[in-house]
Amino acid sequence: MVYSAKKCIFACKKCIKNCFCKQNTTISLMTKKILFLILLTATLFVGCKSDDDDEITPVTEIPKGPNIQAMIVFAPGQLGDNSYADCVMKGIHGLEELSKSTFADSLNVDFIAESNFELTKASLKAWAANTRNPIYGNEYKRRILIFTESYMMEWLTDIKDQLQENDEVLALKVNEAELIAVERLGMTNRIHGLNISAADAARKYCTFINSKMEENRWKLDELGDVMQVWMFQLYPDYQMAYRDSVYEVFSEELLSTGDIDLFFSPISSLETEGKMSAVNPEESAMQASFDAAESMVTYSMLGFGFCYVDLGAANLGYDYFLLNQGRDDFYTLMLDGKPNLLGRFVVQRYFDKAIVEWVRQWLLQSKGSMPTMTTHGQWDGYCTNTVPEV
Repeated sequence: MVYSAKKCIFACKKCIKNCFCKQNTTISLMTKKILFLILLTATLFVGCKSDDDDEITPVTEIPKGPNIQAMIVFAPGQLGDNSYADCVMKGIHGLEELSKSTFADSLNVDFIAESNFELTKASLKAWAANTRNPIYGNEYKRRILIFTESYMMEWLTDIKDQLQENDEVLALKVNEAELIAVERLGMTNRIHGLNISAADAARKYCTFINSKMEENRWKLDELGDVMQVWMFQLYPDYQMAYRDSVYEVFSEELLSTGDIDLFFSPISSLETEGKMSAVNPEESAMQASFDAAESMVTYSMLGFGFCYVDLGAANLGYDYFLLNQGRDDFYTLMLDGKPNLLGRFVVQRYFDKAIVEWVRQWLLQSKGSMPTMTTHGQWDGYCTNTVPEV
C-alpha cells in the first residue's frame, strides 16, 4: 500500500513519542538515532506526489500573434469628420470584435492616419516592407490593405515590389473602371473595390426638387431664368467625389427639364491635402464651405435653394452659415451627414457594416477568390436617407 507523505510523518512521530517515553528506559541510544533518521527521511518526502498524481506538467509554449493583418489607410486630416471617415473607423472596431468572436484572434487590425501625405506614403512603404507582426515577430500569412480614397491606388506603384504574393488590396468608393486601370500592376484578382451607391437617394431628392419647382413655377416664369442646383464637393474633380452615379442621376433627372442647371463648387484640392481652399490657398476648407454657402444664398433667385453637399469635416462650415443666417429654406441633401437642427436631408452610407462583412468573407476564402467589385446601396440596407416622399 502506498501512503502519502503526511501519513508517513504521523506514524513516525507516534513511534518516537513512545520510544522517548520515560517508561521505555531500555531503548538504546542507537535505537533512538535510527528512529530519528527515519523521521528525518519521512520529512524530506513532504510534497512528493503519490502514484495517482504522477502527471508531468507540460512546458508552456511561447504565444504566437495573429497571422493575418488588415491595414487601413486614412487621408491626412480625414478622421474626426463626423462623417464618412469616422464611419470607417467604426468599422475598424467592428473588425476587432469580429476577430475576437469568430476568428480566435487570428486577425490583427491596424491603421495609418498621418498629418500629411508625405508621412502617409512613408508609413505605407514601411508597412509594405515589413511582413512580421511587430509585437510577436511571427510572419503574416495574409494581409489586406484597405484604402479609404480611390486616388490612393496610385500609391501601389511605389510599394508593389514590396507586397507579398498573398497580399491583397481593397479600395473604398471606387468603380470597376478604376480597378481595371490598375491591372497593369500585375496584381490580378488581388485588387478589389467596395462602394455604397447613393444613387437611389439622389433620385428621390431630384423628384423632391422637381415638385418644388412646379409649386413655384410662377416665380421661375417671372425671373425668366433657370434654377441652379449647387453641388459642393471636397475636390475640384467632381468624378472623385461622385463615383456612385450621383452626378449621372442629377444630370438625367434635372438637366432634361431645361429649368435647372448644376453648379459645381470645389471646396478644397487634393494637392493641398484637403485642408485648404482650391481658390485661395490661405483659406481653410471650413471657411471655404462657409463662403460657398453664402454665395449660394446670395445668388438664389427664388428665395429658396437646393444643394448637394459632400464635404466631410467641412460640412460644418456650410451648416454654420445657414445656422447664423437662420435659414431653413434651403433643401440640402448631405452625403454621410448627420441629422441636425436645420432639418436637412441626409444620406447615410454604412461603410462600417460593409467593411466588416467584406473582410469576414475574405477571411473565409482563399487568395484571389473575392469579387473584383462589390457594390451595396439602398436595396440591401447599406444606405438610408431622410428625403421625404412626394
